[in-house]
Amino acid sequence: MSESNPRGIKIFAWLLILASFYKMYGFIDYGYYEFMFQPLAQTIIQKRYAVSVILRAIGIITALGLLARMELFRKIFIGLAIISILGLPFKHPFSVFKNIAIYSEYQKQTNQYPQRTVILDTTYPLFPENLRDYRLTAPVIPRVSQIIFIMIDIVFALGSVYYFTRKDIKEVFTKRKGKR
Repeated sequence: MSESNPRGIKIFAWLLILASFYKMYGFIDYGYYEFMFQPLAQTIIQKRYAVSVILRAIGIITALGLLARMELFRKIFIGLAIISILGLPFKHPFSVFKNIAIYSEYQKQTNQYPQRTVILDTTYPLFPENLRDYRLTAPVIPRVSQIIFIMIDIVFALGSVYYFTRKDIKEVFTKRKGKR
């Protein structure tokens, strides 16, 4: 492996591309997205959805810029990693994991929906505003899931910042810039 072609750049770029496409695939079903982020107001869910889609597109473009060894995209990638860390409380709220756990327990027939849940044939269930009284069969699962998602984001983001701020990696991008 030559110094001008570090494997880590390709690995981070392809991980970003694959994760972005995976998330975008999940956005195809807006009803599921809306279900996950209830009881937020509809306008907030729509804005969050739009920002999520835009960030995934930026992620793909940034990854392609990394593969092309463009300095601007190295800086953008570092910025996205820092924003990802700072935005963790908004990115992975506990309510999302609890909503999914309730839905999963109902699907597995290990629990029932909360009282006053609205169930339509064409959508995911809409739970009542206050779920504090609802008892999950396995209450630890949403918290463990949330921690796992947060840890994955932290490891990827911190790894990205560390790797792409290294002097030898910066030089790969700045040498590329000088070749034009």
